Amino acid sequence: MGYSVTMDNHKEHFNIQLTNTKGCTYCKDGKELLGTKGGNVWYIDDDKKEIYSNKDDVLVQTIKIEYCPMCGRKLT
Repeated sequence: MGYSVTMDNHKEHFNIQLTNTKGCTYCKDGKELLGTKGGNVWYIDDDKKEIYSNKDDVLVQTIKIEYCPMCGRKLT
């Protein structure tokens, strides 16, 4: 199984729609990340290079990241 086949399966399984070769709907459009639990919804903020929660009452509200966890694009 080659890289492109693996990536295609990953994109199909997680319903990732690449808007261009430089990002996905999660890092470009701020789509809610999959698999969030407990009423917290997590999003990617490309400008700040972080994943953040929509709730103020969580222990960790932001997580600094360098790359999109869904498509692997380096954030700007």
